[in-house]
Amino acid sequence: LPGFCGGTCPTGGSDSPDGFSGRLEWGYLQHPNFYLYYPDRPGTWGDGEPWVYDDGSLVSLDGGTWYTITHRLVINTLAGGSANGVIEGFLDGRRVSFRENVQFRRDGASYGIEYVLFSVFINDNSNYPYEGIINEVDFDDFVVYRYAEGRAPVTGNVLSDGTLVLPAEALGR
Repeated sequence: LPGFCGGTCPTGGSDSPDGFSGRLEWGYLQHPNFYLYYPDRPGTWGDGEPWVYDDGSLVSLDGGTWYTITHRLVINTLAGGSANGVIEGFLDGRRVSFRENVQFRRDGASYGIEYVLFSVFINDNSNYPYEGIINEVDFDDFVVYRYAEGRAPVTGNVLSDGTLVLPAEALGR
């Protein structure tokens, strides 16, 4: 699903240390996951992490229901190899999952968040029996925004308070 990237925008098993991508993945049985490529990640493929509620249960999206999915990504600072990047996932305005302390780029990197990456695929981990399962997803009303100076409910490399509502001007209202 959509996300953001910079530098070489690695995907598809790329081992490039000169870029990152942070997006969503449609997981098994309608569970959304973060799907991250960053320097020094473990393994060949992106680093997947299921969205989970505070009680530890998996977030599940019901078929036939429209959701507002918000994805907040703050790239890490470059000072001293800081691993202070943040990614948060919101479902209908409520934060349902997050990850802190991500090093999306190494010291000396000349890139930041540069592109919107739109890639739709279903996790094809061979442990999951996809044969005979039909998945369908509809997209509508994409908004990419940055809050005006002094208007953001949260700034910097910190987690939000758990709620994040798109500003009316971002929605064209």
